[in-house]
Amino acid sequence: MKLTKQDIHKISFESQQQSFRKLFDIYHGRLITFAHYYVHSSNIAEEIVSDVFAAVWHNRKNLVKIKKIESYLYKATKNRCLTFIRDNLKHSIMVVEDHDLNVSLKNHNPENTYLTKEILSVFENSIKTLPPKCSVVYHMVKEEDLSYKKVAETLCISVKAVEKHMGNALRIIRKDLYEYMHCTDLDVKNILPLIILLLATL
Repeated sequence: MKLTKQDIHKISFESQQQSFRKLFDIYHGRLITFAHYYVHSSNIAEEIVSDVFAAVWHNRKNLVKIKKIESYLYKATKNRCLTFIRDNLKHSIMVVEDHDLNVSLKNHNPENTYLTKEILSVFENSIKTLPPKCSVVYHMVKEEDLSYKKVAETLCISVKAVEKHMGNALRIIRKDLYEYMHCTDLDVKNILPLIILLLATL
């Protein structure tokens, strides 16, 4: 089953549910698997993906303006996953198991809140300050969910070059996170679940 430009046109201009159902059937399962990689919960992954499709339907008139529907859906799903993680961390709860086991972060206090914001800031700034080539490759692989082969074809470089740039990017991000953990004078043990989760998403 393949989504066509005609399907997108029907969704945007005719609000045709049959074509929207086709879009849903093609990407629903894939996006749940993708979301599960971030939130480690089948139920929450399904909720996130449902929200993504609800938003797509609500803004369906703009669907024809999107050049790459697949990349758009994956990016929207990732953004909602990260939002979910951050929102839950604000309440000192994080999903760590597939069966929805919630583990409370111990000793919730201003220091933990500060540490949570700091480590997320370190993670995001590390991505923003990657060398140009590493940054492009990282975003294509992680943000657009493209394969190494597709990235290589798009940038007109070898797959080995993509692997090299991606490897360098991941080493830099991990290094920044580890350095923060070892250099800060604050006790980071209570936010270790967050750090582990961030490292797992790399």
